[in-house]
Amino acid sequence: MTTEPKTNKLSVYLIKDGTEDIADIFDDPSSIKNISVNDNATIYYSNSKPKPPSWLYDFFGRDIADSLDSDLYTAYVSAVLIVNVKIKTAQYRKFAVAFGLGGWQLLKPGCYEERFGLMTTLNLIKADSIRSIDKSSVGLFPKQAREQVIVASEAADFGIDIEQDLVRAVTGKCLNQDYGSTITGKDSLHVSAKVNIFNLNDKLRDYFIASKLNVYKDNFDWIDQVAEVKDPVKISSLNDILISKLNSEERGAVWLAVPEIIDWSDVKGFSFIGDMNYFDDDLSLDNLLNSLDSRGKEVNLDILKKQKIVALNESNNQEFKRWAAWSCIYAEVKDEHGGIYILNNSKWYCVETDFAKLINQEYLSIVEEEEILPPFAIEDSSENSYNERVARINGLTLMDAKNIPYGGGHSKIEFCDLFDYNNSRLYHVKKYGGSSVLSHLFNQGLVSAQLMLSDENFRKSVNNILPASEQFSPVEQKPDARKYEVIFSVISESSNKLNIPFFSKVALKNVKRSLELYGIGKVRLIKIQKSKG
Repeated sequence: MTTEPKTNKLSVYLIKDGTEDIADIFDDPSSIKNISVNDNATIYYSNSKPKPPSWLYDFFGRDIADSLDSDLYTAYVSAVLIVNVKIKTAQYRKFAVAFGLGGWQLLKPGCYEERFGLMTTLNLIKADSIRSIDKSSVGLFPKQAREQVIVASEAADFGIDIEQDLVRAVTGKCLNQDYGSTITGKDSLHVSAKVNIFNLNDKLRDYFIASKLNVYKDNFDWIDQVAEVKDPVKISSLNDILISKLNSEERGAVWLAVPEIIDWSDVKGFSFIGDMNYFDDDLSLDNLLNSLDSRGKEVNLDILKKQKIVALNESNNQEFKRWAAWSCIYAEVKDEHGGIYILNNSKWYCVETDFAKLINQEYLSIVEEEEILPPFAIEDSSENSYNERVARINGLTLMDAKNIPYGGGHSKIEFCDLFDYNNSRLYHVKKYGGSSVLSHLFNQGLVSAQLMLSDENFRKSVNNILPASEQFSPVEQKPDARKYEVIFSVISESSNKLNIPFFSKVALKNVKRSLELYGIGKVRLIKIQKSKG
């Protein structure tokens, strides 16, 4: 007589199709034991020897802890059940069901399908039943966060930026309780359901079918726009594509850029560790590759991770920042299937084709080839000196480094770098950099314009810096946003058209949209050509 199964918690991984060898599933198969459960399932396990808990010695000290009974020692068993499930005629898929504290750690990274649990969850939950979301951002300040709510809500209530946030995990209530009650999905699927070994195959088959549905597109279609690549095999393949480009004459969309926000006013230049002859006031991919070649070093992943780039202070000629060359490389490549992939701060991201097309179209509508500002000359030692010279020869007002305290604390806002009163143009100038650098530039322009239009006290503070003939007057009256232009100006040594990292394009698109909502007449991105020398 079959009894109703009890509610059990499952942690389920979908093993990649075609994976047959146990050595491809487990990280260290020689260290684990196995027992066949039935014709389709085998349990693999590893048990630890009894050990004292960490608090025993930390709190009581060695003398007392050694005298205490070994019954206080703990041991745990880690186990993984490998189940071969018939999906339909002649189609079988392997699943791994993890048990114990470290069951999942027995699995080899990359042996299971990415986002299997996430897609299953999004297809099974109610759109307004989400309890928590794990997300990471790739925008101005990359960060990871978990947001939870007391009352089940929709995704919109979690403050997700659908173009710059990557959703890693979602927890919600199942529409159909047969699948379980509360369900959490990331790469793995975590669910509490009435399940045991006797009905496990049926449950796993149901979860597999659910993962292939397109129901999620009704409420979560944006989930496919950008996804971090975590499969070691795919990452290795993308690395090979990039290294091949670096060793060819046709490198395409590959750059070298400072990966974080730095104070350019005190940057003398950059040097490569191991190459005493190299020094330049900016980063260049050609210079890096030439330096490696001059030292007889092959361009490969290991070398790029070991090669260090240092930034030197203008004030004392000392190193103040150091990065691996690999962290400074930005790339956009296509794989053999035409998929679009982005390398950003050492991580690979897959970008959905239509989304990439949309962002690039928007970018082309903002970037302009017109040389509004003079080139960055050889005698310009820094952004500051460039801004000073351009203000002088073009009759503009220099606002660079004239920060305005705002909002209490240590918040300071720069109105702009160069102000063209006659044409109502706010120029924000920055040397070319990675996504975080350029996103910071765009965000500065957004905040400055918002405060100019919405805050009288901010306008008063700006008036204290502006010449009397250019001040806001009357200061209490909101300026006419339609006559203003916000112009982002990027200094680049490249002779090609200005191209910026994909995630910077996303940030620029969002900033333009926000500025237009405030009524700003025009938003532009221009290139300031840097003279070589």
